[in-house]
Amino acid sequence: MRNTITKYLWLVLLLLAVILLFQKIKWLPSFTDIFKSKPLEIENTAIVIKEVNSLAQLITITAYNEVVIDETIKGNSIFNNPLVPTLLNVPDLRYADKKMVLIGKGKVVAGVDLAKLTDKDIFVQRDSVSVKLPKALLLQVILNP
Repeated sequence: MRNTITKYLWLVLLLLAVILLFQKIKWLPSFTDIFKSKPLEIENTAIVIKEVNSLAQLITITAYNEVVIDETIKGNSIFNNPLVPTLLNVPDLRYADKKMVLIGKGKVVAGVDLAKLTDKDIFVQRDSVSVKLPKALLLQVILNP
């Protein structure tokens, strides 16, 4: 029994010696380097600029909405005379009822166009700066029916 314990003890010591040797020659990472953060490496990639826009807008609100319009247009009747009672209001089958459903999704962007600022709109007094902004207006309206 004592002989098997000494065999396992020598096996564990040999395994530890091999691990320490591999760590010294950098084949295995050290235990402290396993959880260390590595430096960030960014590959040299090509940058393609497709468009450059100069923005001079102060957007104060952007609103999204969806509107559904459902309408039925009644067709003509055979008797189009208002004097004829409604009991005799027989529809003309050549002009049947028409139905229309329109769904519109829209986006509205409102704010101030800063490109309209002039030198007269900026006031500097000691350590204070005041800016007189132009009137707010609709900068962008998008409707996708």
